[in-house]
Amino acid sequence: MAARNKNKNVSVVLVRKLSSPARSVFAAWTEPGLLAKWLAPGAHVVTSVMVDLRKGGRYRLEGVGGDGKPYSFSGTYLELAEDRRVAMSWSYDGPITSLKGGASVVIADIRSLEPDVTELTLTHEKLSERDAAEVYRVSWTECMEKLADVTCLCTKDRDPS
Repeated sequence: MAARNKNKNVSVVLVRKLSSPARSVFAAWTEPGLLAKWLAPGAHVVTSVMVDLRKGGRYRLEGVGGDGKPYSFSGTYLELAEDRRVAMSWSYDGPITSLKGGASVVIADIRSLEPDVTELTLTHEKLSERDAAEVYRVSWTECMEKLADVTCLCTKDRDPS
């Protein structure tokens, strides 16, 4: 869903129910090895992840698209609430012109519904164009499919039984 906010920027909001505890979803958003497994839409592949996990800390992911062209996105952590929320600025550098509209903000709100069921609300806001919002809507949808698999694996790996 793409919607305009009062600042005339565009936002994308996606809500998913994941069969994993909130701690696994938070880990997938904050641990470099897990980020590399899911934060790449379609045939894209993450090649490098740098994370300074603290408020004000920087992150950077580099990848290669299905077409072989390199890209990156980077930013600063704006808010980290363990097992509940990750908010970060987001700047894209790569071949997709419509995504080069300056810094935007990505917010992952994580809400435990049951011990092994979590609702994730992903908001990508302050996008400058509807074209960018549509590209991100498709890309985030593809990433969230991978995220569901990663959080399930993460849960199994961390299960003490």
